Amino acid sequence: MVKPVVHLYTVCWDEADMLGFFFRHYDSWVDRYVIYDDGSTDGSRDLLAAHPKVELRRFARVETESFVLSHKALQDEAWKESRGRADWVVITAIDEHLALRGRAMAAYLAEQAERGVTLIPALGFDMNHPVMPDDRGLLVERVTRGRPRVAFNKLSLFKPEALRESGFSAGRHAAEPAGRLCLPARDAVMLHHFKHLGFARNAAREAAQAERLGAVDRRHGYGQHYLWGAERLRTFWDEMERESRDLSAAGFDPAGQAARPLWWEARPDMARARDAPAPPARGASAPTVSVLVKSYNHAPYVAQTIRSILDQSFQDFEIVVTDDASTDATAAILRGFDDPRLRLEVLPANRGISGAMNATIARARGRYLAILNSDDWALPGRLASQVAFLDANPDVSAVFGMPLAVDEGGAPTVPFNDFHAPLRLPDFSRRSWLRHFFFHGNCLCAPTAMIRRDAYEQVGAYDPRLTNYQDLDMWIRMLVAGRNIHVLDQELTAFRIRAGDANMSAPRPDTRLRSAFEMTKLLRHFANLDAACFDEVFGPHPSDREGAVFAPGMPVPLRVAELALSDRRVEYNHFALEIVYETAHRQADFDRLRVRAGETDAFGLRAVAARDRMIENLDARVGIGFTYPVSPAECRSLAELTLLYRVVLGRDPDADGLRHYVRHLRDGHGLRSVAEDVVASAEFQALGGDGATRLCRQAAGRGPNAHERALALADLAVALVRAPEAARRHAVLAAVYPRGLPSQAPHLYAWWDDERERLSGERSPGLSETPPDATLSVIVLIDRPLDPDERSLLSRLVQAMTACGQVVLAPLDAASTLFCQRFCRGAGTGPLAMVSAWRSRPPEAAIARAQQSCRGTFTCVVDRGDVVLAHRFAALRPLLGPVDVLLCDQDVRTPAGQRRDPALNGRWDPDACLARPPSALILFRTSLIRACGGWRGPIAAGCASGLLQWDLLLRFGHRRGAARVGNAPVVLVHRRDAARVSEAPPENLAIIRRFLAETGRRSVVPAACPASGILRLHYPRRSTPKVSVIVPTRDKVELLEPCLASLLARTRYPDFEVLVVDNESSEPRTRAFLAQAAADPRLRTLPCAGIFNWARSNNAGAAQTDGAVLVLLNNDTVVINEDWLDELVSQALRCEVGVVGAKLYYPDGRVQHAGIEIDRAGEARHVWRGAPRQDPGYLDQLRIVRNVSAVTGACMAFRRTTFEDLGGFDETLRVTWSDVDFCIRARTAGYRVIWTPHAELYHREGATRSFDRSAQDEARFLRERDQVRTAWRTVLPEIGFQSPHLLTDRDQPYLSTRVLAELAERRQGGHHPPISTEPEARSSPVDVADRSRTDPVAVEGGCHAHPNGDL
Repeated sequence: MVKPVVHLYTVCWDEADMLGFFFRHYDSWVDRYVIYDDGSTDGSRDLLAAHPKVELRRFARVETESFVLSHKALQDEAWKESRGRADWVVITAIDEHLALRGRAMAAYLAEQAERGVTLIPALGFDMNHPVMPDDRGLLVERVTRGRPRVAFNKLSLFKPEALRESGFSAGRHAAEPAGRLCLPARDAVMLHHFKHLGFARNAAREAAQAERLGAVDRRHGYGQHYLWGAERLRTFWDEMERESRDLSAAGFDPAGQAARPLWWEARPDMARARDAPAPPARGASAPTVSVLVKSYNHAPYVAQTIRSILDQSFQDFEIVVTDDASTDATAAILRGFDDPRLRLEVLPANRGISGAMNATIARARGRYLAILNSDDWALPGRLASQVAFLDANPDVSAVFGMPLAVDEGGAPTVPFNDFHAPLRLPDFSRRSWLRHFFFHGNCLCAPTAMIRRDAYEQVGAYDPRLTNYQDLDMWIRMLVAGRNIHVLDQELTAFRIRAGDANMSAPRPDTRLRSAFEMTKLLRHFANLDAACFDEVFGPHPSDREGAVFAPGMPVPLRVAELALSDRRVEYNHFALEIVYETAHRQADFDRLRVRAGETDAFGLRAVAARDRMIENLDARVGIGFTYPVSPAECRSLAELTLLYRVVLGRDPDADGLRHYVRHLRDGHGLRSVAEDVVASAEFQALGGDGATRLCRQAAGRGPNAHERALALADLAVALVRAPEAARRHAVLAAVYPRGLPSQAPHLYAWWDDERERLSGERSPGLSETPPDATLSVIVLIDRPLDPDERSLLSRLVQAMTACGQVVLAPLDAASTLFCQRFCRGAGTGPLAMVSAWRSRPPEAAIARAQQSCRGTFTCVVDRGDVVLAHRFAALRPLLGPVDVLLCDQDVRTPAGQRRDPALNGRWDPDACLARPPSALILFRTSLIRACGGWRGPIAAGCASGLLQWDLLLRFGHRRGAARVGNAPVVLVHRRDAARVSEAPPENLAIIRRFLAETGRRSVVPAACPASGILRLHYPRRSTPKVSVIVPTRDKVELLEPCLASLLARTRYPDFEVLVVDNESSEPRTRAFLAQAAADPRLRTLPCAGIFNWARSNNAGAAQTDGAVLVLLNNDTVVINEDWLDELVSQALRCEVGVVGAKLYYPDGRVQHAGIEIDRAGEARHVWRGAPRQDPGYLDQLRIVRNVSAVTGACMAFRRTTFEDLGGFDETLRVTWSDVDFCIRARTAGYRVIWTPHAELYHREGATRSFDRSAQDEARFLRERDQVRTAWRTVLPEIGFQSPHLLTDRDQPYLSTRVLAELAERRQGGHHPPISTEPEARSSPVDVADRSRTDPVAVEGGCHAHPNGDL
């Protein structure tokens, strides 16, 4: 039986001596306690707060003069919150223990639920004992004498969904429930009332309760026994002791001995459920093994399944088959077997996987139960091996084996799951299993399992509500119950992988959705662990150096929620927020919930906001006043209308005309009717000349041919609009959407990419072209035989690579090798090679072997199903000469062929590369791969190519230098749309730690901490250099005061001074505040006369301070995190870093500064301005340390020596451009300019300069901008880090249409435009490493990196 979810509601008042017994009794089957404390003073609250399942609340009397009626009100209403969250609720008191004779309560409740029972009254027995027992064991086992009492025949258990009202009487001694009322077939649950444990204790508690009665209670006689006094209570005790009997005695029948009348028997609307059939008898002839086979529409396979069992060497078995209402010949085939050991039941209606499995288990008689699906078969020796193991290992409850994955026809293939994962576990302990199940999911193959019958009897049946994770649910429940699981390294079952993803466990969209939902339910098992079990599984452990440490006293559910929040999977985040919500009862809990709910993407809404919501709201987003199209069909219509304007009128469309004709097309008219209208317009007629010639010239840059001259002008216009030559010359998108297109809308991205490809002249090269100097070897990782769609894609790749290189297949095992052999034979001659893997090998070994067959100048690795766009490789050849590594863009291709999620990378960033694997296809110079260490593991299945190329890129960047790492702004691969095995596999951390150790940085970067899939490198300091924080200001005390208050109060860094550079403040409040602030020895003021000049103020401040590190801070900033200065200093002390910027927010929490990008035209813009605070950013840019063109002077840090070497700030740039100029000078001197998200401040941008709005100020701004552009005109095109195809000055990435217009202009000029790689700027002759030797601050940690970007 599946364990139901049970919630218990009760009230506690000074019951510390009972709580241990209470929890020991209920913990095994209650999942959640909601306990209202009524002002306990004996330590009960502390005991309740420490229990991981308890939600502690304060009891409030709703009837101020009635203690009893207030209890009744709570008992009638509190349980209703469990609707939809619990299968059963318990209403009880701390001294009331519900129990069954000889049965586990969880199994009983599950059984009653299956029979339709909705409420279970308890038979009441008043228990007594001379003394209060010491706090150990269970009271139902230690205090067994009692007598039946009508008053305790209570409604204590019911299903919250079934009851509308509970209708308790005062004192809960009877009830009038309303709803669907169905009682058990027989009354069996007993209520043991443990009030009378020691007379003195009982008398004292009764007297204390009497004082709590209100006037209404006394008037109506509620709780009158509390008023008895000691003498009458003694009489009651004597009577009770005379009438008590041993309730544990053999033959005691609770239903027969219960006190009558039973209030529920007087209710004619309460039906009783029918009794259950008796379980199958296990006599002397019962077999050792029951092979459990559930079947549904498996006629082609089921005979092989049965024969494989009958042919086993071990013959003491029965085959229990349940056909789940198959509609094919499955049942008839099964009936054809003439063997008495085969016991078949055909269900009249389909019950699903779990229902059929439960029906099969119910009929099994063996002590060992072996699972086998009806489309699989048992390999020889399976039963003998497993029986022998279980006989020899009585402590093991379930033994699994390895599956032999086979395809539809029985040939070896690769399974969906990594079933070899158990063999890589450190051991088969409960810790290892539960940790793997929590962090990585299922790794056990159910059709290989043999399980002891008593394990099922203990934990119950499969949950019929689960379809994909019912097995994992069972394994978790067994482990939590103390059962042991073992796996044999032996293939026991042929596990069939059916074509077309027909397996229920296949990675189809419905399976992924269902699995995500079911995982939110399975995670509840972990939240229900007791504290000892949680610490055993998730706490620190010396053997594996893993485990989490939590605050003392944190309840287990919240600990599990914290673990789940560290996982980026939506279902984990959803589960975690539910736990935080359910456990929130105090203000601190409410605060935690508010923060968590605001920063956790529990429904995948960030993806929706980034893509789907973008599509839904396209009609609200305009280009030239025209909304974005919402479908590919509308994209085509808009493109044709725009081209029609170009072809006929020789101009771009106006918004009104475009809007008019779009409506015209939506009304069902064709493009020709629009062309007739435009050709007949006065504007066209006024152009004069020969119409056909004009149309052809404007469309294709040529005159008309004879056929075109014969066409009517409207027909000719339509033909030209739809001709490829017009599309290759005109940038439609730039005309209609000059501010770009949202990149997250798949149809808009595909529209943009198609136009970019046409305008750039990319095409499939002919097979007869002369082989180029630069060629490409594509290694394809084959982890299983390919399906027909994947084979077709691979065939097209091989054909396309004929002109530019070769394809090398790298199989991982025998099944993949057989497939590759067949594929190569079918492909005939061509640029195709393969290596063999007759034994399973890890991805890195397969790729290293394949590398030996690579003949191309460059090599890349892709996974099965990825589509390499070989025809675009020709455009990359000019870029390959000066580089050893080339990073190419990528996107995702869905099974339906839709393109989405473009990863458009900019210049290679060595700091960002240490935080996450690049989202790119990386081409490596083949001749250098071995010299740089080759392909190395270990690598997780499912993310092999991405991690392997990341690991190799780090070593290339370190050994060859950043100047040899290029970027091509061309999408060269469509990645397959596959579920990620893990958002942040542990290999990420291992790769970085190994790289840091190999490059001698272990002392500089001792740890990298994974958080939400991102690695953060900590740069420790051997000393704590003094920091001088310079704050220019002029009046504005309302800004300055919170700035300095936060700076002085929230800065953890120990050694810093604050210098306020006062530019002639005149307001009395400002002067008074500065005088008062000077009392802090860390703060002083420097007068700075004259017109406001930001550069001069900071230069003056630097001259009057002595800090080894300088931090510039605007007076309209407010510090957020205490370690902000630690982060800035640790980054500034890196010898390769010149300037460091911080993450700044607007007061409403939106991003204000995340670095400044300077594009090729010299435009400087803040990137990702306006993004939500918790947004990870495009390609995680808002949560990783990365290189930028410049950072704002609102918060900027650098070493004093750097400042002096660069000559300080240019004071001719008075207000707005001096910070950008300073960063450019740092970059040209060979330093990096970096931005960190780990130093956070608020910034009221522009608040200080509210006067800066006049025409003179605008003229000054433009003059300073032009001055910087002129001074650095040769440098500006080379210092950007973003893709030239992106617009990054908004909260989301937009696709640039300006680049399309540039391509069209070059196209019409008659030449193909070159693709710029924007390589990393080379260092100047000034050697940063040499100069840093004179800087004691910079060199104390050692300089282990090349200047300006090399790893």
